[in-house]
Amino acid sequence: MEIEDPETVAKREFNKFDNEGTGLMETNKLAELLNILELETEPDYVQYMASKLDSDNTGVILLNDFLAEFFPFQVNIESPKAFTLYHYNGLQQLSDGGKVVFARGSAVILGEAGGTSSESTLSNCLHTKWPGIVVHWDNQTEPKII
Repeated sequence: MEIEDPETVAKREFNKFDNEGTGLMETNKLAELLNILELETEPDYVQYMASKLDSDNTGVILLNDFLAEFFPFQVNIESPKAFTLYHYNGLQQLSDGGKVVFARGSAVILGEAGGTSSESTLSNCLHTKWPGIVVHWDNQTEPKII
């Protein structure tokens, strides 16, 4: 039997809390996940880590943020060339009946080409991280960020 490294175990267990497959879990599940992973579960520590991992108070923790915090030397820092991109605005007036709603798109990184403008669009925001990104949104409409 092959022994799994701690990061692989953490990803698998995190994904059990990620019902939508979005790389997100509810912040209120952090203590349970830490317990499963046999990490510190003292309530003050869990509260501190929850506020650190969910600093904007959206109620969700990103898988990559979790791994970077608890497994910093094992996180692969190379970005994939193609990936599924999820967008969550978080503005209550734009949500669907108060539910968390995501927009999904297929992203491809095409080298370093691209640029930004002064417009406040999601594409311009993404170009600050990946200058050559091209995204095809599932509903054919780019989500709004303001």
